[in-house]
Amino acid sequence: WQGAADCSVITRIRWDEKNLYIGAKVFDDVVMQNRPAKEAYQCDCLEIFLDIDDKDAGTDRTSTEDYRSNADDFQALLAPAGDRAQPTAWWMQLDGDGGTKIASKTFKGGYTLEAAIPWSAFKTFTPAKGKKIGFSFALDDADKDYKRKSVLVWKGDTANYKRPGQWGRLLLK
Repeated sequence: WQGAADCSVITRIRWDEKNLYIGAKVFDDVVMQNRPAKEAYQCDCLEIFLDIDDKDAGTDRTSTEDYRSNADDFQALLAPAGDRAQPTAWWMQLDGDGGTKIASKTFKGGYTLEAAIPWSAFKTFTPAKGKKIGFSFALDDADKDYKRKSVLVWKGDTANYKRPGQWGRLLLK
């Protein structure tokens, strides 16, 4: 990590009865993304982690292959266009974009990313004021050879994909 201009993020989160909204302004001196959507974490990418029933505090999965084992834990890869024509969204457990709408724009020194994530992608969840969900996010950064060199994590560590017990909590207000 070479400082805030190399890799940092300001994130805002909102919700309504239909969507969870993520807005991010990413500061990155080299915006680099050429991977397929399901491999976006290997380059510049924002990862979102959700535990929609918030019951996995203290529960970790035993292997990296175990990420599909809990039907209420989700990991999204939200990537800027980079070297591609369009930004991408990919939910590992849904094996697709889950209906997520995404927009991204580069600027000198980084990019913005906005996503509307439909609650309907999570079949068993209905949002309501006062509900808590497990939550974290990570910012992946690649500056050379299209290989991730660093990961900044809000809550947890670089193994968040298998450690929902380390995530923070998001209170729907």
